[in-house]
Formats: sequence, C-alpha cells, structure tokens
Amino acid sequence: MENTGVEWTQLSDTFGYYTVTVEGIEEFTPRPFPSAPINNCFKAWKAPDELEKFIGDIVEELMPEKENIGRKCWGNYYDRIRHKSFQFSHLPHIDGMGWVGNLWLTDHPEGQRGTQFYSYKDQHLENKFSFMKDGLKPSSKIKEMIRRLQSTEEFYWEQWDIGAIEGYGFKYVGTAPCKKNTITVYNSMMPHTAYCGPKVDISYSQLVKVATGEYHNE
Repeated sequence: MENTGVEWTQLSDTFGYYTVTVEGIEEFTPRPFPSAPINNCFKAWKAPDELEKFIGDIVEELMPEKENIGRKCWGNYYDRIRHKSFQFSHLPHIDGMGWVGNLWLTDHPEGQRGTQFYSYKDQHLENKFSFMKDGLKPSSKIKEMIRRLQSTEEFYWEQWDIGAIEGYGFKYVGTAPCKKNTITVYNSMMPHTAYCGPKVDISYSQLVKVATGEYHNE
C-alpha cells in the first residue's frame, strides 16, 4: 500500500480537507456487525490492522503538529434498504478533537456519495461544539424538533437536503466526494454528516482518527 498523491481543497476561510490517492489496497467484502447502532446511518465493521495503521500513518503525516494521544479506528457500512436509525442521524456531528482519515472503498455515480461539512458558529476554531447544549435549552426554538428526531426511527434512508439541515442552525460549507482508493483527511472537530444519494445501495469505508485531546468544549 502506498500514498501516490496529496491534494488540498479549501472549502471556506477556516476549513479545508486533504484528498490522498492510494494504491495497493486489497478488495474487501466487509461483514458488518449484526447489531447495528441506531444513532447513525452506518453499521460497523472491522478492517485488517495493517490497513488501519496505513491510514493512521497518513493522517499523522498531514495533520498539524499537535499532541497525539492515540488512535481510534472504525468502519462505516451503509445499506440503504437494510437500514434502521433515528432521524437524528441526519444532523451533523463531530468526532472529537483530532484529525480523521476516511478511506473510501467503493465507487458511486458522481455526486451520489460523500461527506458533507457544516459549520456551527465557527466553533471548530475553538475545539468547541455546543449544538446539543444550545438546542435543548428551555428557551430553544428547536428543542422539541430535536427530541422528535431522537425518538423517531426510520427504516429507509432518504437524504435530507441542505436547507433542512441548516434549519437547525448549521451552515453548509461543502462536500468531500467519495472516490474509491482515496482518503479524505480533515479536522474531526468540523461538524459533518454522510451524503448518500438515491443511487447508492451499498457503500463502505474505513476511518482512523488521530486524537489530540480527550474532551472538547461545550
């Protein structure tokens, strides 16, 4: 496995991501774990240790020089039909302090799969994410909307449009497209969510986070 090229994409004044082209990646047929979490649209799966190390090493090479307190690895497996999640999974989330590398292992029609990035009050600049704290305040206008999303299950993924997500206080920044055998590397404090278009039935990728801190600010 080898890194054959790196490209930087600037999405805003304060955020961008790397695209790393790689070669020599073995073809995988993941076996997702039988009990899927329902707080996001993905089932989990386990990639070989050597692949996780390869991704993590690339992330460490590209991320700013900061304290490295360890790595966390996980696989995302999307199945549009065999799906169960709370609607809350459509809203952007963060992965905590650090940088993440997402190795795409499937190809799809252009514009149908990727990672959407959203800003929440530019808080990523402060290692902060207060969306839930703000949204569930007694005075919040979206408190009941959030509660409904947290308790309403769906059994078929239908991608939300950008306007619906921005209605919760986020601002769309841009999308990193899925392209097989590339790694999207980005600051994991930036709110993001999956984009899975109607022409995507199965999609999977492997992620490695290099953590720079245990807790973010709220």
